[in-house]
Amino acid sequence: MGFFRKVKNFVGGVNIYKILRAIKNATQVAIEVDKLEGMVSKIRPRELEKGMVNKIYKKFQNDVVKANNATEIIKLIKSTGNKLLEVKINKEVNPLKVGIVGEIYTTIDDYTNFNIQSKLGSMAVETHRYVTISNWITEHIIKTALKLPRDLSYVKAAKPYLGKMIGGHARETIGNTILYAQQGYDGVIQIYPLTCMPEIVAESILPAVERDFDIPVLTLIIDEMTGEAGYFTRVEAFIDLLYRRREQKTVDGRYILSGN
Repeated sequence: MGFFRKVKNFVGGVNIYKILRAIKNATQVAIEVDKLEGMVSKIRPRELEKGMVNKIYKKFQNDVVKANNATEIIKLIKSTGNKLLEVKINKEVNPLKVGIVGEIYTTIDDYTNFNIQSKLGSMAVETHRYVTISNWITEHIIKTALKLPRDLSYVKAAKPYLGKMIGGHARETIGNTILYAQQGYDGVIQIYPLTCMPEIVAESILPAVERDFDIPVLTLIIDEMTGEAGYFTRVEAFIDLLYRRREQKTVDGRYILSGN
């Protein structure tokens, strides 16, 4: 009840139940949007007609801004999800799987990261992000306020390398990279804005994680001078490396690259 009392004191005379209903609706929308984006990331690298998933998702983005309330948004999300399920896929393809980690804004904002998940999808790469808007709201606000148990698997995974919270998403970056390695992902891409100290610390630790868990990591640092051409040249080279690793797996389960 302490949480509700704090909310009531903060909003003053405003109806607290309307505030809580708005929070509930916003959280539900965020959860459903993130589920939809997860579908997009899975189907895009497998689609037979290239560009179909992007076309469907672009229409959703254009239509959602016209919605008047959460109910309309949820309905639109469901109809978009049904359209995605109708996209014909190549069941023979085995796409690379790449985890996206780093500072939350640069990983979730398509404009800032040059729409990297879409570009990777067009290269037949399936992507995944643990850090999403709905995850952040649920884990850091709702569960904390209601004193519910949080999913701290990334904290446990990161502990041997980064045992304390240093701000930002450094522990998530380290821990989730390890979780991706344990789940058999082919590689991880870390994205963060220039001068972000927590991610700089995480970047300095990631080589040890790469070595210990045998998973390649590409770090992309973004500022206002970052050029898209050079950015994706590095991404394409990284994806080529991952494909070569998959082809050159050795008997003991580790990978070697020609020239190493």
